[in-house]
Amino acid sequence: MTFDFLISIPMVLGVILVFTYILLRPAAFSSQLRGPPSPSWLYGNMPQILLPIPYGKFEFKWQKLYGMVYRVKGCFGVEHLMVSDGLALRYIVNNANIFTKPPDIQWVNRFGLGSGSLLTAVDEQHRRLKAAMNPAFSNVQLKKIIPTIQKAASEASRRLAAVCDGNRIHNQVDIFPLLHNITLQAVSESIMGYNVASDEQFAKCYENLVVSISKRDKTALVAGAIIPRFPRWITSLLAFFPPPDLAKLMNHRKLSNEIAQTILDKKLEAIKLGLEPDGDLIGRLVYENMLALNKLTFEEIKDQFGTVNAAGEDTTANALSWALFQLSGNPEWQNELRQEISRYSLFILQDDYDRLPFLNAFIKETLRFHSPVPILARIATTDALLPLSRHITTSAGKMVKEVAVKKGQIVLSAIQSYHRSTATWGEDADCFMPSRWLQNGSQHENGASIGPYANLVTFWGGSRTCIGWRYAILEMQVMLCELIGNFSFDIQDMKDVHPACAITTVPVDSSGKVGLKLVINHL
Repeated sequence: MTFDFLISIPMVLGVILVFTYILLRPAAFSSQLRGPPSPSWLYGNMPQILLPIPYGKFEFKWQKLYGMVYRVKGCFGVEHLMVSDGLALRYIVNNANIFTKPPDIQWVNRFGLGSGSLLTAVDEQHRRLKAAMNPAFSNVQLKKIIPTIQKAASEASRRLAAVCDGNRIHNQVDIFPLLHNITLQAVSESIMGYNVASDEQFAKCYENLVVSISKRDKTALVAGAIIPRFPRWITSLLAFFPPPDLAKLMNHRKLSNEIAQTILDKKLEAIKLGLEPDGDLIGRLVYENMLALNKLTFEEIKDQFGTVNAAGEDTTANALSWALFQLSGNPEWQNELRQEISRYSLFILQDDYDRLPFLNAFIKETLRFHSPVPILARIATTDALLPLSRHITTSAGKMVKEVAVKKGQIVLSAIQSYHRSTATWGEDADCFMPSRWLQNGSQHENGASIGPYANLVTFWGGSRTCIGWRYAILEMQVMLCELIGNFSFDIQDMKDVHPACAITTVPVDSSGKVGLKLVINHL
């Protein structure tokens, strides 16, 4: 997340910079790994990693030049490790006690989502939360909410049809905000039993928050490196004098808690009256929690509402945007998918979307080529050795197959670089090619995988695997079948759309403006 909201008065940031060297000096590291030169002591290589258009402009070249693990400089010259080696990534995701979320990410999670959020919780609390929530995200429960997702997909078709039928000459639509609104409706109704997208106040609040998150600048990088290092009592003072963007984050949490309180009160009252729990996932969670011995607290359940919106909506909407972007540039793929939808209509009627081969191959390739989260940071809680699948060459010319990580060092899991690795995906890894999953799917998916889905790191893995990954795939399946079955998509110039990192991978034009304009026609 951007840290613009941490900066209210430039003078305050200047004062903080005076103490930066003292604060960061103990975190300095040294290694024999090769890596790119740092253009700035203040910013390091971070602008080259997080701010270029397109994303990966430097990163993909560095991977080819230095290998699957190399050093980069963070703010103030602190050395980080950039990791895209498959074996090393598997070690990182499977050892969440060694590689944890760094202070800046946890600061935002606590402030914006609450200490009881699944994204904030660690150790025993995280295990307890996940154990309680897993049944609500099982395949059996997800089958029950498919009609709710289909309802949201139909609403998307209705809105697009109104635009197309009202203007048959030039139906260019920025589909990006529509997809975010529709996925917000789908995730909130199916998981919480309440359509927050229809709540005008909350919808506007969430839209403002998304805009804040999408801001990208160097100052935010510096603030993110500094603020979390101060004692919590100091940073907590920002709650009393919040800068504009922090106020938006706080307002989102406030409204989320108010909605959660109302919904939970109704669900608890219904259960006390002996009524069956609602079909939404939170309704099931509340019911199961009342029967459990190791119960979640009321506050912990409330904190999942904002978490669901933040984690469940943004990534899926962006993934759908990239799927439609690729389809718009290739009418043959649209036709193939449309024919498959018609040919397998019986499976769709039975809500068995997994039986559509090209649809699922296309989703896998979209998540590979356009990683919803292109990079994730972790911090080592102890010294460790990262195993490598291939040798790399150190700055001294030595070949090594493991890399030392020091306690307190930041490890950047380069998810998008891994997804473009020729070692895993073949020499055509830089090409968007859904057929790789039909011809060679077993080659990519066999063996010890990293994440829960198709050997991709899209949903992370290990004990911190995204709890809603099955829901995300299901929502993409339903939405794509609905939209491609009813509309054709075209784009004026694919070269004017680029991936950019705003925590998630968003489409931007050459000027950096977020959005995706497609020419859409109603079939």
